[in-house]
Amino acid sequence: MKLCVIGLGKLGYPMAEFLSSSGLSINCYDKNEKHLLDLKNGKQYLKFERGLEGYKKNNNDLNYTFNINDALKGTEICFITVPTPSLRKGNFDNSYIIEVLNNVSENLKNNSIDKPYVININSTVMPGSFKNELIPYMEKRGLKKDIDFSFIYNPYFVALGDVIKGLENPDFILVGYDNQKAKNKLSQVYNKIYKRNLITDLNLEEAEYVKLLINSYLTLKISFANMVKMICNSNENIKVSNILKVIGFDSRIGEKYLKTGGPFSGPCLPRDVEALKFDSKRKNINYHVADASSKTNEQILTFLKNDLIKFKDLNIKTIIFAGIGYKANTPSLEETYVLELSDYLIKNNFKVYFYDDYISDKIPNLERIDSKNLDKYSSLIFLPYVDQKFNSLNFKGYIYDIWEQIEGSNVVRSFLDIKKQNLSNIISLRKKN
Repeated sequence: MKLCVIGLGKLGYPMAEFLSSSGLSINCYDKNEKHLLDLKNGKQYLKFERGLEGYKKNNNDLNYTFNINDALKGTEICFITVPTPSLRKGNFDNSYIIEVLNNVSENLKNNSIDKPYVININSTVMPGSFKNELIPYMEKRGLKKDIDFSFIYNPYFVALGDVIKGLENPDFILVGYDNQKAKNKLSQVYNKIYKRNLITDLNLEEAEYVKLLINSYLTLKISFANMVKMICNSNENIKVSNILKVIGFDSRIGEKYLKTGGPFSGPCLPRDVEALKFDSKRKNINYHVADASSKTNEQILTFLKNDLIKFKDLNIKTIIFAGIGYKANTPSLEETYVLELSDYLIKNNFKVYFYDDYISDKIPNLERIDSKNLDKYSSLIFLPYVDQKFNSLNFKGYIYDIWEQIEGSNVVRSFLDIKKQNLSNIISLRKKN
């Protein structure tokens, strides 16, 4: 069996390398020719994606093609991993998928290949996309469902920077299908990679909802944990992490994602919640749960804004962000709450500095600094996400760590900790900021 992967972005490329562990031949295509050429020439890409290098060296090289028809030629399954950007109302745009299907349909009409050809969509789509848009499009092109083609919906639950980890250790593989032969073909691929069957038994419409609902539920746990922090923050005798830890002992709840920290952010969780809200509105259903999650997410951001402003009481008017993205090990700025937080502080007359080991972009209104001599810029540093690198942070001022990842006499979880630990007497400010 030969496979085809179309779309070699932050998910598509690691996925293609991971699929190469099956030992099958894999054709790869991306419409960005420069990107393709860089990959073909072995230029470094996604250097922060942990575990990727091992798959690049597994002696099963990917076959890069500069023509999509060449990529499709001779293959039995096409994995499509192209963007489905969010529109203004929160729903997803399938136009990039349709663009690929145009080429797939031409290939099916003009070439003698094993049918039904399996089209595996890995991009996240709106509920109803297959029934109302993707299948009708192929049929309008003169092709017959389950005779000429069959769709599979197979999105992954992964996080940028840890895509390989997510692919290697999934709780399950989300697969929606309505043709058993197509599912069996995909199972042959995954059976070469995983030691046990992890594939779900869902139809296309069920799988469309599962993808969004799981991510929506995760935002509820994050929002609940942040709500606990806001409720308990004013009590000096309470350590929020102790409360959440014990709540997580209850097997009905579980400890994953039940930790204090910042707002949920990034390219998946916020937009999947908005997509479900859009879907609910078009069905005339009020999705109050999602509304509550979104509002709580806004509340924790407001809490952080108001809490950081209090450092003015200590004559601190500068701050360093130890990262500007939404998480470690990724160059992504998608839906990062740090930008909104920094803009707020600037409007309140703070001077904002940042350094970032993963993102090289220039950020308007923010000054990038070298991370080697942080103390000369400010007496306050903000840790925006969890990163092992922070364990060796050399900083004498206040370390604002909302994720409770490091310990130290100068580490605070909120401004209240300064009062609780009498830190204002421990740290001597070297200058007025």
